[in-house]
Amino acid sequence: MRFTFQTRRSPVAPEGVAGDNSCAILAAHVSSRWSHPSFAARGAHWAQIRLQQDGGNRDGLGAWIGVERAKQPTLWRRIRTDGSYLSAGDLRAHFGLGSSASVGGVVVRWPDGTRERWRQLDGDRVTTLRRGTGKIEAGDTNR
Repeated sequence: MRFTFQTRRSPVAPEGVAGDNSCAILAAHVSSRWSHPSFAARGAHWAQIRLQQDGGNRDGLGAWIGVERAKQPTLWRRIRTDGSYLSAGDLRAHFGLGSSASVGGVVVRWPDGTRERWRQLDGDRVTTLRRGTGKIEAGDTNR
């Protein structure tokens, strides 16, 4: 049996398992504590942020996350699962931090427009932010 490994976010599937062009599905569990070799080799840091809230939209789909970095523009990501055909994307937002090992602050604009802020988060890990645990702030409706 030969395996073909394709680019990131692409399926990994055995070729010619039955010789009849049937589709084989392979599922794998990936630990949330990992370091990408190309980041580690360059000394680059990263952060992944996952949102949680009560109610029907528990993962905060449609929320915007802004990561504030010292003397650099804020990085914005939207929580979404669209963008793939017949599959869902990762609910975590991934941010490359470069040489910074931490994040100065994170702003979340929840789908209902409420803005919440967290201060000083460590990098190189997955962080879950739960609605109601940050500081509520007034803000405009643009990200």
